[in-house]
Amino acid sequence: MSDFFTYEILKTSTGAIAATIITVHFLKDIKYLQNIPVRWLTVVVAECIVILPNMLTENFYINDLLLYILNGLLVAVSAIGGLRLKKRFAPDNQSLKISSGTNDYHKGSI
Repeated sequence: MSDFFTYEILKTSTGAIAATIITVHFLKDIKYLQNIPVRWLTVVVAECIVILPNMLTENFYINDLLLYILNGLLVAVSAIGGLRLKKRFAPDNQSLKISSGTNDYHKGSI
């Protein structure tokens, strides 16, 4: 399983941002979570993804709590930017399609 998420990958900014985007993408459509703004859901998920791997690998130190919170906010802001970028290029849940022979993105189904 070296190609999937590990605790070490989740401790990196890239891994935490990717995991946050993926998790929020699926959680935001749950009936009970639809009343929560996606921005706040992203902050909660990002904080969990930053703090929990450290707790589960016994690397959690209360002295570093401020750093965990700041890193969680950084992950959340980056993930929100990624979600907005996705929304900009694929509005209304439309899929992205790359036309053959070019690198231009076009709306439509694959």
